[in-house]
Amino acid sequence: MCTIIAAYMGTFINTATIFLLKNPDFYNVPATEIGRVSNNVIFFGLLFQISLSVVIGYVFDLFGRRGALAGTLLMASVTLTFIPYAAPSIALMLSLRFCMSMAFCALNS
Repeated sequence: MCTIIAAYMGTFINTATIFLLKNPDFYNVPATEIGRVSNNVIFFGLLFQISLSVVIGYVFDLFGRRGALAGTLLMASVTLTFIPYAAPSIALMLSLRFCMSMAFCALNS
């Protein structure tokens, strides 16, 4: 069930990222740069998620599966809430994306 939730949240986040980057009220990335910037944000988030999946099993052993999943789902929800408020800093958005990737890594394990 958590994998399905993570898949839906991941799809929503990737789509919403592109719309937030284009929106002049938030990040105001030019149309010629939107592909590169959204690709970098999504790519580095996935790269962080892949590298973190090596150690996520230890977190499950320390805190138990139910506690770790509840914590990471809460972290994913809070991070999702703060992504629009990180504007106009792409670096802050990328750090929030790293937190989201950490949560998705635990949810997909």
